Amino acid sequence: PGTQRAYMCCIAHFAHWLTQEGYRLEAIGQVAVIRFLSEHLPACVCPDPVRRIRHDLQAALGHLLEVLKAGGVVPQYPARNSAIEQELTRFDIHMRDVWGLADRTRRRRCKVVEEFL
Repeated sequence: PGTQRAYMCCIAHFAHWLTQEGYRLEAIGQVAVIRFLSEHLPACVCPDPVRRIRHDLQAALGHLLEVLKAGGVVPQYPARNSAIEQELTRFDIHMRDVWGLADRTRRRRCKVVEEFL
């Protein structure tokens, strides 16, 4: 219940920002989330009570995007390019075999690299 409440507060903060920025529902996506986290959050002066904990915001907004995609509100990302897929596979193998990282850690890092690529 505490996590659910925190995530709802995160989404409310994001929604408030989206409204101020004039975003339409179909324009909400990864780019808006990145902009919110990188531009708004460091300079946030929104009145309390809002969540400003980046980790919580990232997690909550990640879930929000998945729900919006599943509901067909925002488009799914296109299939990965084969060159990107190959590079992510090599990176994952390196993290597993050389660095000895756990599966969950590797998945998170691959996701970050995938978004960058």
